[in-house]
Amino acid sequence: MELIAIDLETTGLDPSRDRIVEIGAVRLGRSAAGGLVAGERFQTFVDPGRPLDPAITRLTGIRDEDLRGAPDVASALAAFTAFAGRDCLVGHNVAFDLAFLERAGLAPGQPSLDTVELASILWPEASSYALQRLAAEAHLDPGSAHRALDDALTCASLLGELAGAAAALRPELLEELRQAAAPLGEPVAAFFADALRTALRAAWSERAP
Repeated sequence: MELIAIDLETTGLDPSRDRIVEIGAVRLGRSAAGGLVAGERFQTFVDPGRPLDPAITRLTGIRDEDLRGAPDVASALAAFTAFAGRDCLVGHNVAFDLAFLERAGLAPGQPSLDTVELASILWPEASSYALQRLAAEAHLDPGSAHRALDDALTCASLLGELAGAAAALRPELLEELRQAAAPLGEPVAAFFADALRTALRAAWSERAP
């Protein structure tokens, strides 16, 4: 199963009455060294069928003029689904994105991985779990904050940092985390299982003559 980092921009925070205005996503692959790398990208504006609140324009820089002629939500979701399929969606507070996507017609049950959840496990003393704050502390370039594709790319980079932090832990601790993560879902358990394999390979390499 591949990983797809995603982010949405919306007219507000309530999926029952607010609308999607932009979808950004990036497919994640593996480098020769085993790290995560950004691959194919997806971005589309979405016509929300209503004028934007000035506060949303100030936050995102998206204007009503940008959305004229954009696909409606059904067409945008169809294009996104063609890109992502049923692969695992990675997001920063991914439940927010899934709530809007499911409201728009995405079939429930898509696998997902939340970088907020992972960060809270691996960096329990972080001063904030906001995406831009974590990116700054990890010395990541956030691009244009509050734009869907740039935030998806930042989320992807953050996942790479989290994977590195996990792989640096002792194998015994990673095995405990893998077992404890099972109730959080298969993608979380798989994340720690992958970190455990990486840590064990590193340990064997260090012992090799």
